[in-house]
Amino acid sequence: MYALEGDYEALTPTHRYLPRAIAALSATAVLPILFGCQGHRIVARLNGEAINDDQYLDRIERVVPAEFEQMSQAHPELPIDAGAVALVTALREKAVDVVAKNKNVVPMPDTVDSIYRYDLLLDAGIEALILKHSVAPEEIKKNIRLSLEALGIGTDGAKVDAKELDDAFKSAKTSPVPTDKLDIPERYGLKLLGVKNTVEGQLVLGRLKATGDFKTEALQESDKAPFDGTERIFPADQIQRQLPVLYDALKPLTPGQFAPSPVTLTAQTPTGPQTFYAVVQLTRKMPSRVVTLNEVSAELTQRLLKRKFPQWQQHFVQSLNDFLVAKDTVVEVDIERYKTLVPAFLQTPAQLPSQQGGQVTTPGGMPSGSGAPPAAGSATSSPSTGKP
Repeated sequence: MYALEGDYEALTPTHRYLPRAIAALSATAVLPILFGCQGHRIVARLNGEAINDDQYLDRIERVVPAEFEQMSQAHPELPIDAGAVALVTALREKAVDVVAKNKNVVPMPDTVDSIYRYDLLLDAGIEALILKHSVAPEEIKKNIRLSLEALGIGTDGAKVDAKELDDAFKSAKTSPVPTDKLDIPERYGLKLLGVKNTVEGQLVLGRLKATGDFKTEALQESDKAPFDGTERIFPADQIQRQLPVLYDALKPLTPGQFAPSPVTLTAQTPTGPQTFYAVVQLTRKMPSRVVTLNEVSAELTQRLLKRKFPQWQQHFVQSLNDFLVAKDTVVEVDIERYKTLVPAFLQTPAQLPSQQGGQVTTPGGMPSGSGAPPAAGSATSSPSTGKP
């Protein structure tokens, strides 16, 4: 049933600066290390800039499976846990900040706030996550800042002049390419619940109309995302293009109404076309909104720079790597179990045999080779923008 999930993932607006699904990982093993004394303990430093226990534990809570996979591929012979992943990622984030300061490309707070406000307009799901306390506005803004720093590093601080910005804004208004658009499209909020067939779906529909209890029904059916009854928000025109049958079912509804019968959806999967059945409820309709140049200037600047400098990600990675292998770059790890482990994961394996640069060191002075940046295009573990 859930082979269609990938198709719906493509339909879902990307939460550009939010962590993906939190991995089911325990930080229990590192807690006694951190809380054996009063106040904040420093767990690591990069050129003297500290990472404290609060920052470290916060990062552990946001470890995602992709980070485990990346580190395991780099050093399959080394044991890793959530603490190691979090510490390596925190050090990489700190390195992005330091390089951005060195290159004078730290974004102004107003720029970060502008993109944050635009993201809230573009994706109502972000606000929903904030209201559920799944993510804090400060965390979103931090990840926006890191992404802007990565772009600044990768483009060597290149700027966009006012005429370029104005021309691009006018062009976006008439562009036939959906991802070029800047205005906020009409959006539908909906809940999908997977069912085995239309007959069973009609029974489930009757119960849901009476109780509204999607959670219980999803548990009974062992449904998983995106068919688990969790509200999702999509641009209406995107639904119309990709799943016209679903769009036709939603269009006549008012918020709170269910489609009168289960919707039959057909999608291409790796094994060929498959048919799926879902009970559908429209939760809300959000009108379109025309934006001003002032509202989207920071967003549009990002797009222009990425188009003008298509190799910016590679340059960012190389710049960060150069910093981490410089002779005056010092990484200190204060958690005993990670003193050799973390520096090893900061290495770039392909460069180790011939690397002649500086060393990353632990407090004990043990050399650990060359330092590796985050994966290309990712200043943090956050997903990429999903935009040009």
